[in-house]
Amino acid sequence: FGASLRFDLSDDWAVETGVTYTQLSSATRSGTEKNNYGWEEKLHYVGIPLKVNRNIWSNKRFEVYASAGGAVEKCVSGKRSIIGSVSTSNAGKDEQFSGGEENVKVKPLQWSLSAAAGAQFKITEKLGIYAEPGVVYYFDDGSNVNTIRKEHPFNFNIQLGVRFTLPK
Repeated sequence: FGASLRFDLSDDWAVETGVTYTQLSSATRSGTEKNNYGWEEKLHYVGIPLKVNRNIWSNKRFEVYASAGGAVEKCVSGKRSIIGSVSTSNAGKDEQFSGGEENVKVKPLQWSLSAAAGAQFKITEKLGIYAEPGVVYYFDDGSNVNTIRKEHPFNFNIQLGVRFTLPK
């Protein structure tokens, strides 16, 4: 999710920045269906994008555009919890367990490049809501925390948010 501020340079070109929020979550389990253990991990990132937008089509309430740029993100919070399931011989009941929660720290910044096609519905001349499906490449952040961004640095994404536009 994001909140952005766009500066129109002309009828066709704009630059944009703002604030984004991303949650990465994963779960890993080992064992059988009834007897297993593993962990769940949640990482929360806040980012600042910088993009250039090219208007493709627009009318009074709607616009379609292409966007390219980059972003820097910081992991502001992370947690890892132990989870599992044990089958007991008492009437075949499965007992769930969890615990052992620990903080996960990712100190390096996460840098990325992106390209997207976007659409915006204008609520007013200066305020709109947008959706941007696109592609993104995440550079290795150098941390020892494994995420989808390390396993698959080139990925598809969709950014949703609110945009404030400062006309030229």
